[in-house]
Amino acid sequence: MLPAFREFAGKDYYVLSLPHREHEPPLASLMSRLPPLPGSPYPEVLLLGHRAGLAVQEGAWEVRLAVPDDVVGLHGLIGSLASAVEVQEAFLHALGRQGAVVAVVQGQLVAMAAITPAVDLQLLQDNFNLAEGVLHLLGKSYLHYALLPGQAVPDWLGLMQQQPPRHSSSPAAGKADFALYSFSKHMAYAPKQSVNSQIVIAGASQTALSCLEQLLLQRHISFNSLTLLAPGGVPVGGVACTYTAGLVARMGVQAAVTIVHGQMASLDTEQKLVGLDDGSQLPYDLLVMATGLQDQLGPAIAAACPEAAHFVLSSQALIRGSISAEAAASLSSVLLYGADLQAFDVVAALTDAGVSPVHSL
Repeated sequence: MLPAFREFAGKDYYVLSLPHREHEPPLASLMSRLPPLPGSPYPEVLLLGHRAGLAVQEGAWEVRLAVPDDVVGLHGLIGSLASAVEVQEAFLHALGRQGAVVAVVQGQLVAMAAITPAVDLQLLQDNFNLAEGVLHLLGKSYLHYALLPGQAVPDWLGLMQQQPPRHSSSPAAGKADFALYSFSKHMAYAPKQSVNSQIVIAGASQTALSCLEQLLLQRHISFNSLTLLAPGGVPVGGVACTYTAGLVARMGVQAAVTIVHGQMASLDTEQKLVGLDDGSQLPYDLLVMATGLQDQLGPAIAAACPEAAHFVLSSQALIRGSISAEAAASLSSVLLYGADLQAFDVVAALTDAGVSPVHSL
């Protein structure tokens, strides 16, 4: 690419369009992946690179400890961020204890990191199944990064190793509602294999979330195109679902998964397209059907007796929905059809809303 930029001196960016099932060339490691919009019909992976990223090939990159003069360059780097004040405070705090690092290309500051040496190792052990090497965190053998829900996902996160969350911990343990990623020297020499095949998981059942978790936690493979088809969002908590909001946050779903709030309406296996209820389509290379057991009683009653349809609610509607105190007080009797774990979830939802289990159920 360097000869190309010499030929086109006024250009700064280059784009690589790659079929989903093709292996990434070495050049891709110097580029940023552009996430597609949900339902985008574009059939390939789009990667974007800047000519400054190629400077590493010419030895023009410099990574070093920050010095006070770098504060001026920092303003140009983070000035447009909503969290610019917080980032600058973290940088200045780290600068005072030799914990701030910057990357400079051709004299321009292009990246910074504020490293905190103190680690609450007990909190991490209570919430994550840490690999043996990660226990050397206090000895500065590892860097770790906590990704909070709603936080912007950095491009370099794919270089780090995600730590698997614990599904249960002692009641006295502190709760870590973030995903944890770690990096060590040997990881730099053993990068993950990128897989760009489009994997669509239809449903947000316990099985679907378990499948998604296994894909996210692969140590040697990075799945870059994961889509979860979840009408109404990802359900959390309850007797029938062991995935709590905290556990979903520790899985780092937002970092690598596109969540589509839509229902599957059709399936074209020849063209490999999932049709959604809004008329859009999702292309896939691999489709995982994990919708769970579906309630067929409600639609059947609605078809046979339309005037009674609004009196019939599915278990999911009751579990996910909120029942007001006024609505609960108006219920004189409730017939609960079923005796599985979801039935107990429904009982809990109704009793929490104030419905008397003695007189109404």
